[in-house]
Amino acid sequence: IEILGGPNQLQINFFAVVGSKKTILVDTGMAQQAPESIASLSEVIDLANLDYIFLSHLDGEHMGGVKVLLELAPKARILSNLSVFGQGTGIYQFPPERCTVVFPGEEIDLGDRKLRVLDSLVEDGHTSWLFDSQSRILFSSDAFGIVHLGPVNYFAEEVPTEAFVGGFMMWQSIAFNVWSQLDIQKFRREVETMQLLNIKQIATVHGPVIRQDVSRAFELLS
Repeated sequence: IEILGGPNQLQINFFAVVGSKKTILVDTGMAQQAPESIASLSEVIDLANLDYIFLSHLDGEHMGGVKVLLELAPKARILSNLSVFGQGTGIYQFPPERCTVVFPGEEIDLGDRKLRVLDSLVEDGHTSWLFDSQSRILFSSDAFGIVHLGPVNYFAEEVPTEAFVGGFMMWQSIAFNVWSQLDIQKFRREVETMQLLNIKQIATVHGPVIRQDVSRAFELLS
């Protein structure tokens, strides 16, 4: 977790998922914090055996650590959507031979679990989410995050209700520029469809992990 300064604070998370056969890192944190990130990751996984690095999109706090990680994880491949692949190999000089495009509906097989690639409901049109069908965790990139209006907590149930709701609404309104373009009724139907996945937890890059009140988070997004 990296905390940005100021009266209101923003988390930056990344997640390691260890399957029985393969291991994946979901986003990479910021380049400036790569040493701290690598130290934290090394307590959980052996980077030399990391199989995949999934990039949800190309904002710096999501992909800043990727070049260092590619050096430390020689067998790891970058998995991303077509937009990330194009910009990553073209602008950021990701080695194309270590990149694979994954499309919505595809599954990343880790052995005892599969991570399904999903289109993001919001964001910029260039972002993908992941859903772990075993643990039923949704990795939602920026969405479902909050601006912390008080102390920073790792889990949503530790945040007072008023602070969570206020921080949630603040973050969704300032982070995404698509709201004015949405067909709201269609969007709400898509939210309802996503709820049918029976999601048990939501792991967002910019906020505490939501474990106990997933339904509240979807109601707020609607």
